[in-house]
Amino acid sequence: MSQQYEKYCEKYAYSTQQKMQLKKADDEGLDLSYMCDPRYDWEQMKEIRLCLSQGIDPTPFCHPDIPSEQMKGMRQGLFENNAVYDAKHEAVQKKRLLRYIIVAVFIAVIVSVSALCFWKKDTITNMFQSINLELKTDNLSIGESKAGSIDYMDYIKSYSKDYHLTIPKAKLDKMGTYRVKYVLSNDMKKIEKYMIIRVYDDVPPVLSISKTDESIAYGSSFNSESYIQSAVDNEDGDIKDRVKTEGSVDCSKSATYKIRYYVEDDAGNMTEKFLNVSVAEKPQQTVIPSAGQQSASNNSQQSSPPKTGGSSSSRKVTASSKVFNFSSSSDMNQTYNQAVQYAQSQINAGHANGYNVVPIQGSDGIYTGYRVTFS
Repeated sequence: MSQQYEKYCEKYAYSTQQKMQLKKADDEGLDLSYMCDPRYDWEQMKEIRLCLSQGIDPTPFCHPDIPSEQMKGMRQGLFENNAVYDAKHEAVQKKRLLRYIIVAVFIAVIVSVSALCFWKKDTITNMFQSINLELKTDNLSIGESKAGSIDYMDYIKSYSKDYHLTIPKAKLDKMGTYRVKYVLSNDMKKIEKYMIIRVYDDVPPVLSISKTDESIAYGSSFNSESYIQSAVDNEDGDIKDRVKTEGSVDCSKSATYKIRYYVEDDAGNMTEKFLNVSVAEKPQQTVIPSAGQQSASNNSQQSSPPKTGGSSSSRKVTASSKVFNFSSSSDMNQTYNQAVQYAQSQINAGHANGYNVVPIQGSDGIYTGYRVTFS
């Protein structure tokens, strides 16, 4: 394998068949510069190689716009003309009469060719008509979000309107490198242009969290990861385990906290969501004195009354303790209000002297509701 073959293979992106023709020519020691143009298809390269292998200059038909079939005809004509030249040279040396015959045949050929040209003038005109196809770029990078709706006409700078234009039909439906072909042609010749398109991932992952606003009881616990529902990427699939969080919640301080959730795919595309967490005020223990206690308190500020028979200054407690769970109402505050209303109703009915409303904490440290007790 020669250096010129390696040089051209490194410089141009040939197809397998094109490389095969170059390799055959290189093995025969031929000059590859005649056929190295990547615009030649492999059949055109073959005709140039066959011409070179016979020691004949292929320059007359070395043009990418000349189809391989026409090249073949021109090559055979060159072979014949070369043979005629050799025969003529030999005839001059041997027989003068043979030279006259050859000249006559040559004139007949010229006349025939002229007649053919006149008869096929439209075809010949198409063959030699100028053709132009120019792209805006031969290398394009485009995001996956836009590749599916690409308009190939947008990348044509100019082209000959009298010719038939064929644009690529490749669907760029996933990441990768694509080689697309534009063709401009008439009945006799055509021109091809190639564009390399690199499709990259620009689609961010889809991140879902169960809520964007949350209210929790004072002193309860908070686990930010429990709000993560899913994280799915168009290329990487399920990436829920990559979700990260920023921010914290202090359940011992009443305030509103912001938690940031974010996830990034392999291509660096990122999605973020936010959760606002409100920690309620600390519950207060409430004790309401009975009417007897209020009277005794008032009397203590006045002169002491005379002693009489009778005894107790407090009621007998007949009210039952009761638990109010967060799960039975819409939010924590409503649960607390229900507990206070129940306690007040028992006091008003004379079933107790006072009450306490205290939060209930489970074995896992999470607050689940309030308990009302009476005194």
